[in-house]
Amino acid sequence: MKTKKIILLFLIPIIFGIIISSCGTTGRGVMYSERSINVNDVSIQTVAILPNRLPMNLQDAEYWRKYNWEVTRNRFQREGFRVIDYNTSNDMFKKSGLPLDDTKSSRDKYAELAEEMNADILIFPYYGNSYSVTGLFDQNNYNIVATFQIYLASQNDFMTRIDFDGKNYYYAFTKIAPLVTGVASMILGIAGAYELASIPSLISIPLIFPSFVPANTRWKKAFKKAINKGLNQFFMKYKVTRAAKPATKVMGKYDKYSLQELENMKKTAVENADYTKAAEIKKEIDKRK
Repeated sequence: MKTKKIILLFLIPIIFGIIISSCGTTGRGVMYSERSINVNDVSIQTVAILPNRLPMNLQDAEYWRKYNWEVTRNRFQREGFRVIDYNTSNDMFKKSGLPLDDTKSSRDKYAELAEEMNADILIFPYYGNSYSVTGLFDQNNYNIVATFQIYLASQNDFMTRIDFDGKNYYYAFTKIAPLVTGVASMILGIAGAYELASIPSLISIPLIFPSFVPANTRWKKAFKKAINKGLNQFFMKYKVTRAAKPATKVMGKYDKYSLQELENMKKTAVENADYTKAAEIKKEIDKRK
């Protein structure tokens, strides 16, 4: 009986250790900054996150464009920035006629878009994901890659690029599970703990559960972790200057809204029969055109 207790005390932490270490999520980001732009000259209040421009190995691009936009939006908002809404960003980007790749001739269009959206920075993302199985323990890897190119309107130049990579993984142990189970059962039999001989087979049951987690759930975890890791560096560098608009400038009631947002607000005001507000918004729109 004492032997059986010792065996159980030995097996329980091993079982939990295997289960806990059989899956996880990793992520990292590396930031490159334009040396000619002084960090003290950077002033940011409003951010526009634009559509994914080059889907690298990316299935269901719109799904990931929306999900990663939300991840990025949430982080910028937590840091105190204003983020232009998803539909406005997409619609105005489509109307801008911007090329897929950055060229010198496209800089004026970036400047025009930033001015029209009333955004201090434009974020151009690239996303990709893939799946692979590697190693003796059958590590199932849900890999992601991403890049953020960040355009600074006040300098009419790209201030920063952040490269991300990450993965969510789990070990299936397909190749070695039968061998380990057989050896463990044999050892328990030799020790006379025949009633415990089924434990090795039971260990394999919890290891099956990770395989039922949907692939998109795993890629979501990888994207979220990697994007936040990379943005950590951005906010560390620009934390002093963010939202540092000149104190002498008095913000108007509608200054923070883009033209597209104002058009939408005017339409809503008319639908609600609030003609005074609609006229007020129209006046602001006319002033900017």
